Amino acid sequence: MCKPDEKPLPDPAVVGAMEALKAAYEKKVVPSEMRYLYSEFDTPPLRDQEFMGKPTILLLGQYSVGKTSMISYLLNGNYPGADIGPEPTTDIFAHVDYSEKAQTISGITLASDPNYQFQSLSIFGDVFLNKLKATRFSAPLLKHISIIDTPGILTGDKQVENRGYDFAQVIKFLSSKVDYIFLLFDANKLDISDEYKQVIQILEGNEDKIKIILNKADWVSPRELVHVRGALMWALGKIMRCPEVPKVFIGSFWPYWSNKNTLLRDAIKEDLTAVVKEIADLPNSYHRRRVNDVAKRARNVRIHGYVMDEIMRRKLFFTKTSTATDTETQPHKLRDVYKTLAINRRIVLNDFPDPELFHKKAKKTKAKDWARIDYKLEKLLNSFIENDISSIANAAINEKECEVKFRVPKKVPLPEDYNKLVKSKKLPEFLAESSQNQSLKDEKKLSEKDYSKGKSAKQSKDENVRSKNEKDKNGKNDEEMKKHDKATKSSNESNQKSKQRNVKSEKNSKSAQMENPLKSSKHEESSEMKSKVRKNQSLKDEKKLSEKDYSKGKSAKQSKDENVRSKNEKDKNGKNDEEMKKHDKATKSSNESNQKSKQRNVKSEKNSKSAQMENPLKSSKHEESSEMKSKDGSTSLPKIQENNNVGKVSNQKEAKKTFA
Repeated sequence: MCKPDEKPLPDPAVVGAMEALKAAYEKKVVPSEMRYLYSEFDTPPLRDQEFMGKPTILLLGQYSVGKTSMISYLLNGNYPGADIGPEPTTDIFAHVDYSEKAQTISGITLASDPNYQFQSLSIFGDVFLNKLKATRFSAPLLKHISIIDTPGILTGDKQVENRGYDFAQVIKFLSSKVDYIFLLFDANKLDISDEYKQVIQILEGNEDKIKIILNKADWVSPRELVHVRGALMWALGKIMRCPEVPKVFIGSFWPYWSNKNTLLRDAIKEDLTAVVKEIADLPNSYHRRRVNDVAKRARNVRIHGYVMDEIMRRKLFFTKTSTATDTETQPHKLRDVYKTLAINRRIVLNDFPDPELFHKKAKKTKAKDWARIDYKLEKLLNSFIENDISSIANAAINEKECEVKFRVPKKVPLPEDYNKLVKSKKLPEFLAESSQNQSLKDEKKLSEKDYSKGKSAKQSKDENVRSKNEKDKNGKNDEEMKKHDKATKSSNESNQKSKQRNVKSEKNSKSAQMENPLKSSKHEESSEMKSKVRKNQSLKDEKKLSEKDYSKGKSAKQSKDENVRSKNEKDKNGKNDEEMKKHDKATKSSNESNQKSKQRNVKSEKNSKSAQMENPLKSSKHEESSEMKSKDGSTSLPKIQENNNVGKVSNQKEAKKTFA
């Protein structure tokens, strides 16, 4: 029986979170792993480099979905040995890491290197190691993270068998070691093969690491993209055993923008920046994730020990029976064991390992190597899970964060001579850091030249605008002068016509005076009124013209107010014209009555003369009666005139009220 070490563990606040985690894991977890043969059922114990190494991301997807293009996008250039094309190009596991000098290391050499982060991959044999290589070169992002590029997942069963190694188990091994898993899909050909489904199902338990990207989103229309995204989420919902499918990012890792989907370029840029931000923030959350992974491993070791102890308890002489590992680990028996342990140990059924996979692994072990629970080791394991993890996690949270200075590469529009570039194999790639800095300098110089040119062009444009404005002003002034001349001509013509009318009225009045002095006086008054009205009208027209010239200097609001006033004045003038018409009608009626009275007087005079010749007494009486009638007629005329004046005054009062 193993005895626990009595040395105290280092303080995480002093030595650091990773040093304290490594010491606690080796002291309290590794002994239980060795006793319960945990490395035969899962992965070997963690090495020092797995605690001190850099965060790593894993790229998965079928062939030609853009895994290598994504690496080129993140690193501003292709890594040594990378090949991009529509056919399956990457048939190896490429671990891309940082180095000042570009170098490529084979998988067999990596497996013998104790400082290599994933040295335990040697358990998959030489066939797999021949498909593994490490590519190291200088790139800014590789100083903080490393990337694993995987072969394209195949569709045919024969192709899967010809691999020579278990691809799904390799992915399961790496999924427990890496920090992010990116599942890439092609928007043009959304097809999930059987092997890809198996790989996605094997990732169960690592859903917090999975990020889904729908690549080549700018090569389909917006409507097609919506349908493809919905179909992808529906298909993943059936494959992944989780209540909600992780977020699906849309992206495009090609150097050019396609013209098929220009509407969603901003959405693609936002998702790309979100993905890059999560990758850039990975070094700051790396230690917290590593603590989480080790705690998850310790809990699995404890459950594994409970299962092994329960199986051995149910079978007598388990260690002496060579076939006990096969017969006692049948899936239906294991499910019964899981139910018993769930009740006795208060463990959720979903936390137990897959019974079929456990049975396959158990058959490869020997029964004599199995062991029952050691309570001292169990106590150490429980103290690690319940006490040590919390203090180490707090120390990891309080560590200083590092800033990853990473610039997202810019995409450019698709060139017109793209087909020629493809034939000549002169397609530009993402710029490296040095060339990118040089290009930035060139851009600054060009921008300065453009700015100086822009200044001169702007000045010339300003001068042209000014000259145009002056011409427009002069043109407007000419138009205003023409309008003013037309208005003055019209006013002069109206004045001349009014003068002519006045002359005619004067002539008529003189002739009327010879006939009737009262009629002439009234006609003179009416003509004077008309001339005054016409003069007022001409003055008002001149005022309007002056007001128009003056209103151009005023604000728009004042001009509107003046227009309203002018309309009211026009209405008032219209009403005055109506009053003049009424006055003319009244004067006509009065003139007609005067003429009739005059005719009557003439007839009466004739009758009186004839009567005088007959009878002088009768004639004298008749003269007196005629004088009385003439007096009555003369008194009736001023009464009619007074009535007309009263009507005129009343009409003027009504007009003033309406104007007010």
